[in-house]
Amino acid sequence: MYRAVALDVCGVLTTHKSVWQFIHEELDIWTNNAERFQDDFLAGRISYREFCDLDARLWAGIETCQMERIIDRLPLRDHIDELFSFFKDRSLQVGLISTGLTVLTDRLARQYAVDFSIANHLLWKNDRLTGDVEIRVEHDGKGCALRQFARSIGVKPTEIITVGDGESDIPMFQAAGSSIGFVPGGSVSEKMKRAVDVLVTTDMAALVAAVDNVCS
Repeated sequence: MYRAVALDVCGVLTTHKSVWQFIHEELDIWTNNAERFQDDFLAGRISYREFCDLDARLWAGIETCQMERIIDRLPLRDHIDELFSFFKDRSLQVGLISTGLTVLTDRLARQYAVDFSIANHLLWKNDRLTGDVEIRVEHDGKGCALRQFARSIGVKPTEIITVGDGESDIPMFQAAGSSIGFVPGGSVSEKMKRAVDVLVTTDMAALVAAVDNVCS
C-alpha cells in the first residue's frame, strides 16, 4: 500500500528544532536579535516572507565554507543510519520536506541518497551569501510539497507515509496516506495529537517500528 515516506527534517532528523535558529545561535545573533523576528512572525505581526527575509539578511557576506562548517556542527539524531537503511530494505522511496534550508537538506540528501528534497534556499554570489532567500516551502505549504514529491516519483499522495514533529507538518499529514508524529521527549499540542495517526515520543527505534507497523 505504501511506496514512499516523506520526512520533516528539523526536529525529526536533527536534535535541534530549527536550522535557522541554530545558525543564528552559532553566529551569536539569536538572543535579543533574530529571536525577535520569530516572535513577530508567531504573533502575526510580520508575514512568513518578511520573517525569512529578515533572517537571511543577517547572514549577508558570510562565506560558503563558514556556513558549511556551521551546518556540519548541527547534531543529527542517534541511529539515523538505521532509519535510512530500514527505508531501503523496505523499498520505500524517501523525500525530505522542510521549511528549513537547503544547506542542510542537500547535505542529508547526498549522504543518504534520498529520492527528493525541498527546502528554502539561500542565495550566493562569489561564494558569499547575498542576504536573499528563495522561498520554496511556505510555512503552511508542506501539503503542496508533499504532492510535488508524489508527482516526482510517480505515486499517489495516499501511498506516502509522513513523519513530522510540529503543527506546520499538518498540511503534509492531511495530504498523505498515513501520518506519524515523532516528538522524542517533547511536548505535543492537542492539535498535533489529533492530526496524526500514530504518535512516537521515544526514540528512532520506536519510529522505525511505527513505520514498519504502518507498512505491514
